[in-house]
Amino acid sequence: MFYVRFIIKKTNYDKCRTNIYDKNRKYKILLIIFKFRILILSVLVMKSSDYKLLIVYDNKSTNDYLSKKLSSLGYNVSGYVYEDKHALKLAKENKPDLLLVDISSPGNTKGLETVRTIISTLNLPAIFLTAGAEDKIIKEIGLNDLHSVIKKPVSEKDLEVNILTAVNKQKYFKELKLKEQKLQNLNKKLTKEVKSRDFYEKQILRSKKIYYSSFNALKESIFVIDRDLNIILENKALKDFNQRVGITEPSLGNSVEIYSNKLEGFGLGDYILVLRTGEEIYYDEVKLNENTIVEIRKSPVLDDNEIVSRVITSIKDITGNKHTEHKLIKSEKKVRDLMELLPEMIFETDLKGNVVYVNQFAIDRLDYTHEDISELNLFDIFAPGERERSKEYFEKRLANKVSGPKECYIVTQDNERFPVILHINPIIEKEKATGVRGVMIDITNRKKAEEQLKQSLQTTETIIGFI
Repeated sequence: MFYVRFIIKKTNYDKCRTNIYDKNRKYKILLIIFKFRILILSVLVMKSSDYKLLIVYDNKSTNDYLSKKLSSLGYNVSGYVYEDKHALKLAKENKPDLLLVDISSPGNTKGLETVRTIISTLNLPAIFLTAGAEDKIIKEIGLNDLHSVIKKPVSEKDLEVNILTAVNKQKYFKELKLKEQKLQNLNKKLTKEVKSRDFYEKQILRSKKIYYSSFNALKESIFVIDRDLNIILENKALKDFNQRVGITEPSLGNSVEIYSNKLEGFGLGDYILVLRTGEEIYYDEVKLNENTIVEIRKSPVLDDNEIVSRVITSIKDITGNKHTEHKLIKSEKKVRDLMELLPEMIFETDLKGNVVYVNQFAIDRLDYTHEDISELNLFDIFAPGERERSKEYFEKRLANKVSGPKECYIVTQDNERFPVILHINPIIEKEKATGVRGVMIDITNRKKAEEQLKQSLQTTETIIGFI
């Protein structure tokens, strides 16, 4: 029995000793953690001597006590402010980092109001030292996370921990406010950029719509190939062109070989040459079939690195133009044939009077060869006394300042001088004068007849005078 009891007692003793040991170890760990937290707080904030504390008091007898405690902790007391109407002014001049408010007089609502004004104006953290009777009044101030309350009596440890906590909180909230401001600015910037991006995206979309509308509205048939010679873009006019020339395969997504294998002017060599050299290739007239004549232009497109990345092919149908041109040529030939048959001197010159055409009758009458006449200026055939006046008439007719014919004298290559009536009119192309076209009528016989008539009249007047 004794042995059993001894074992039980010894076991209880061991358990008790273990509990005491565990508790001591727990307290030691908590103390180490507390000291470590104090160390961390000290590292996070500035040096104590660099931090300014302002004591706000309502009882002057407490200042010496607080000053000694703060000095022993290494803090710089920058000033003392009594709770009166001058407190805010002094606080502004002092520019403290922390308020240490000592409340000694119970019911001092006026002093607390002054403190509240200082806190709200300067946005400072504050530590209130109170005996406990003023708790309700302090709550009326509207304490936030930057403020704390220490009940008297105040130990150095409580004072230091609260000061370090207030300092750390102030630094944290300043950084938080700065980050919030940065976030707000970033948000404004992002909002502005988003609005700007939306605006430009709408403008780009609008430009694309305008581009594709304009692209599809072109009468010319257009397609674009990449460096692999595949067609990556086409306009609506190309579909009509394909039907006219017998291209049945869809062109978009296909190789340009669907054209080069069937049509003249679309050889693969041309496209390879444009991609390599960047030089444009142009055919002014390609007959694809009996009813289709086109102009073909193959133009390079450069990327940002000045490398040819695309080739644009433009196909302009000139069938109607060519038919009109052939008709004009035939009509002009008929007119020229008719002018060759007329027994008058017909000519054309440029704006400077250089002869570009004369009919055969003029060549024969002026006694020039075709070679001589091609190097002739119109004013060279006028008699020496007539050249300046004829040039003046030529310029006035071009400017439409005079009308009607002009009588003058011209000379042949053999210096034969004879009178003509000169008719000229401007040649107008695209609303602009490009030269003159005229006719010179030989009036030698008329002049002779006029001279004979004049002599006959004079003879008749002489006979009448004798009678």
